[in-house]
Amino acid sequence: MALATLVGPQGAEALLRACPIEPAVYRRGGSELDERITLPLVGAYIDHGLTDPAFTAAVKDGKAAHPGRFSRDGKLRPGKLRELFEGGHTVNLRHLQTRVPYLAELCREIEAETGCTMFVSGLLTPPGAQGLTHHWDQFLAVVTHLHGRKRWPLWRPEVQFPVDEYLASPTVWTAEMQERWNSTEPYAVFDLEPGDTLVMPRGWVHSPHCFPDDPDPSLHLTFALRERMSLDLAEALVRTALDRPEFRAGIAPSRLTPENLADTLADTRAQIVRYLATTSPADVADTVRAALFPKPAG
Repeated sequence: MALATLVGPQGAEALLRACPIEPAVYRRGGSELDERITLPLVGAYIDHGLTDPAFTAAVKDGKAAHPGRFSRDGKLRPGKLRELFEGGHTVNLRHLQTRVPYLAELCREIEAETGCTMFVSGLLTPPGAQGLTHHWDQFLAVVTHLHGRKRWPLWRPEVQFPVDEYLASPTVWTAEMQERWNSTEPYAVFDLEPGDTLVMPRGWVHSPHCFPDDPDPSLHLTFALRERMSLDLAEALVRTALDRPEFRAGIAPSRLTPENLADTLADTRAQIVRYLATTSPADVADTVRAALFPKPAG
C-alpha cells in the first residue's frame, strides 16, 4: 500500500477508513521515501535549478522574497536560491511530483488508492529559522519529516472545511485572528523528527519553525491531498448524463441573458431532477468511480 509509505500501516488504515478531523502523528519508520528523498538530493535540485520557478518560493518570517531575486525569464538564477537559504529563507519547492520520478509514481499510486488528487511540496528550512507563520491549508496535509527537527504549534480551525480558493487563508485572515494566535497557547504542539509524519486536516492553523539551538536544517515533504467531497460525487453523477442528447444540446445565447437566466436555470434543474430520478446509482457507480479514481501507470 503506497499510502503506508507516508504514514505506516496503522495510519494508512485510519486515513482510508475516515477523513481525519484532528491532527495526529504517525511513526512511519525508515520507509523507501526516506531512502529516496534525502537532503543532498533536494540540495542538488536547488543548486542546479532543477525546479520550475513558477512553483518555487523563498520565505523568511512570513514574508516571501520577490521571484526576481532567484529567477529571470522563467529560469532559476544559478546560486540565488542557495544564497537566500543561507540568509535564513525557507525554500519551498512545490509540485515536486512533476520533477522527481519516484514521487510521481508514489503519487499516482496514492491517488489510485484514495481517489484524492494531490501534489508534493519540499520545504528546506535553515537552522533556527522560520518560513511561513500562522496560516491554514485548503488540503489534507501529510507532512513527512526527513531531516533535522521542526516544531509544529497548531490552533483549531477558524473556518470549516476550506477547499481550493474558497475560505483560503490569505483571503479570510484578519488582524483579530492574528492577535488571538499571538496571545493564546496552541491547541497542540508536535516536534517532528526524521521518520515522523504529521497528518493535519484542512483548516488547522499552524506556524512551524526550527529550534533556535539546532545546528541542522529541517527538511520535510508535504503531500497535499484534496479529499473527495459530496460535491465531487454530485458533479460526477450529473456528468453521467452526457450519454443523453438533450444534455448535450446547445443553449441559445438569449436564454443566458440576465433577465432570462433564472428561468433557464429552473428548466435545467428540472431536467437534472428528472434524469436523476430515473437513474439507478448502481448502474452508474462504475462510471463515477472511474472518474474519481485514476488508474495507476503500468
